[in-house]
Amino acid sequence: EMHNIRLDFEQELARMRAARPPSPLLVSLDNQPDRPPPKSEEEMTKVLACQVCYQQLADIAVLPCGHMVMCQWCADVVVPVRHGHIPARPTKCPMCRKQVKQRFKIHAG
Repeated sequence: EMHNIRLDFEQELARMRAARPPSPLLVSLDNQPDRPPPKSEEEMTKVLACQVCYQQLADIAVLPCGHMVMCQWCADVVVPVRHGHIPARPTKCPMCRKQVKQRFKIHAG
């Protein structure tokens, strides 16, 4: 009797596993058919020099344009902020000249 119950349980478990959708862990980014092809080594290397002083790494992005073209020091001079992220005075992005609404430090890693 116990053997039949165990056999029925194992059959039901196998049926349930076959009927359920695949686990999200089994679906990875690597096996997606519409994944874009990998970029070349050259395309993956970006120049991150500050476009104001050309002596430091750019790590400040401005919004709404999204350009990351200034180091912290230059951003403090060109786009001084008050209340965290809001420019203290009207300022334009040094790259595209759009009005800067906010600025943020980008932590690459």
